[in-house]
Amino acid sequence: MKRTRMIVAMAAIGALGVGIYAYERATAESAPAYRLGQVERTSLTSTVSSTGALNAVQTVQVGTQVSGQIAAIKVDFNDKVKKGQLLARIDPTLQQQAVGNAQAGVARAYHPIRKSSEGLDPEKNPVSDLDCIGIQRRPEGVNMPFGPWFRE
Repeated sequence: MKRTRMIVAMAAIGALGVGIYAYERATAESAPAYRLGQVERTSLTSTVSSTGALNAVQTVQVGTQVSGQIAAIKVDFNDKVKKGQLLARIDPTLQQQAVGNAQAGVARAYHPIRKSSEGLDPEKNPVSDLDCIGIQRRPEGVNMPFGPWFRE
């Protein structure tokens, strides 16, 4: 009796397995379509698209002693650079204008001194041709490398 029950149980499990297999096969989609073609040698191109943010392995802060608009960039991303290498050139127009304004300020400050010395004795305070055209000799004690005076 035990043996008969065991055989019936095994047959039921087998029939159940065959039934599940037949059901899955009947409801399964059609077989995948295959495309046949000639074998060719060619280069393989692969494109990967993704979303997200890229982060640099190492980030370096770069600073300047002056500010202004960048006139030229001498390096590109991922270029290897050396110490002292020129990375970018700043447009010098603003700095040149500041130097011109400073020179004009010095000339305006020096003008009253020159005017006050016009009535003095020419033997003690000679006026040169350079003074007549607006270029003056550097006054005593002035060590500025720029100004309205003639560089000696």
